[in-house]
Amino acid sequence: MKNNGNRKIVLLGVLAVLVCIYVIQLVFTGRNKIKIVSVKDEPDSFVIQTGTGEEVKLFKDGDGWFVGDKKYPANASTAQEMCETVQSVKLLGTVSRSAAGEEERYGLDDGSRTVVTAFKDGKVIQSIIVGKDTSTGRQSFVQVSKDNSVYLAENALHSMFAVDVDALRSKEVYSLDSSEIYSVNISYKEDGVLKSFSFVKSADESSEEGFVSKENWICTPASMMSYSSEIPSEVDSEKVTNWVRSLSTLNVSEWLDDDFSISEADSDFSMLISAKDKTVDLRGFVKDDETYLYCSEVPYCFKVASYIGARFTKTPSDFSKNTDVD
Repeated sequence: MKNNGNRKIVLLGVLAVLVCIYVIQLVFTGRNKIKIVSVKDEPDSFVIQTGTGEEVKLFKDGDGWFVGDKKYPANASTAQEMCETVQSVKLLGTVSRSAAGEEERYGLDDGSRTVVTAFKDGKVIQSIIVGKDTSTGRQSFVQVSKDNSVYLAENALHSMFAVDVDALRSKEVYSLDSSEIYSVNISYKEDGVLKSFSFVKSADESSEEGFVSKENWICTPASMMSYSSEIPSEVDSEKVTNWVRSLSTLNVSEWLDDDFSISEADSDFSMLISAKDKTVDLRGFVKDDETYLYCSEVPYCFKVASYIGARFTKTPSDFSKNTDVD
C-alpha cells in the first residue's frame, strides 16, 4: 500500500511538471506568435517624423510621387516599397509589453525613433513608431498604432524610414532610347578657345525620318560660331556607338542647392543630344574631381562623379580608330 501511495505521489508530481511546461509553452507561443498588421488601402501620402525633429512629407499626385513642400520628384521604387511595407507589417514576436524605461535600448526614445503615419484621402490608415534595426540588419524594433508593446518586425524599417528629403528625391535626370539618338553636338574650351564638333548618325535608303538601326556615325566640324575641332581622318563608329549609349541615361550623385545656377559663361563645356522625340541640353564645369551640371530636363543643378562627367568632355581625337576611349 505504501508503494502505491508513493507511486501516486510521483505520478502527481510528474503531471504537475507537465502542466507547468504546457502553460509556459502556451505563454511563449502566444507571445512570439507571428502577427500581420495590415490595411486594405494603399497609402497616397506619408508624414515621417525623425528623431532629429525633421518632418518629411511624401505624397502622390496623379501617377507620380513627390517629396517636400517644394514638390521634388520622388524615387518611385522607394515610395512603392514604403507603401507595401505599411500595408502589411509583419511582427515576428513581442519583445516587451512596454518600452517604459527601456526606450533607448530599442531606439524608441524621442531623439532616435521615427514616427511613420500613412494616409489615404486625408485619413490615417496606419501609424508605426520605428526604433533601431537589429544587429543583423534584417529586423527592427517597432510599436504599432496605440499598442504600447515593443515588437520585433521583419525588415530593417529604420533604414527604410529614417530618411530626409534628399534621400527620397529621384536621382534620375533623363532617360533616352539610345537607338533613337541621331545627333550629339559638343562644345568645349581648350586653352580659353571655344571649340565644337558634332556626331551625326548616317541614314540609308530604307530608314524613316533619318533613324536607322545601323550604327554609322559621321563626325562633322563646328558651326561658324566657334572654332572647328580637328576632325580625325577615320572615326571608329563602335566607339561612338558605345559612347552614345552611355549618354542615354543620367542620374545625379548629389542635387545642388535650389538657387545654384550654371550660366553659359560659367561653363567649360556644353552638349546637345538630339533624339527622335526629345532634345537634351547640358552644360557644366569640372571642379575638385566632380562635374557640376545643368540639364534642360530638370530645374535644378547637380553633381556627378568624375567618371560620369568624363562622358561630357570628349574631343574628336577620342574617337579616332587609333585611340582608346573610356
